[in-house]
Amino acid sequence: MTSSSSLSSTYHMKLKQLVIITFGMILLLFLAATFSNSQILETSQYKWGPFDQSYYNTFAVIKPVTISSEALQITPDSARNFTHANHSSRVFFN
Repeated sequence: MTSSSSLSSTYHMKLKQLVIITFGMILLLFLAATFSNSQILETSQYKWGPFDQSYYNTFAVIKPVTISSEALQITPDSARNFTHANHSSRVFFN
């Protein structure tokens, strides 16, 4: 029975070492990312809307998205008895 408990003890010791090494590596990566030379990004401000057909040049509107009623209509109109389950929509800024 001592060999079994010896194996178990060795296993737990190696597991602890692995956890400590992994935590140390994550900590080092976090510190490196925190103190690395970071970029100063420019910000831009935009004002959009009310939306009309000219915004199709500003945005990549991927169906089923439309520009309708002065808005980006991301989900189809539910008045058409359309189910919203498991559907995705996308609009990208050009």
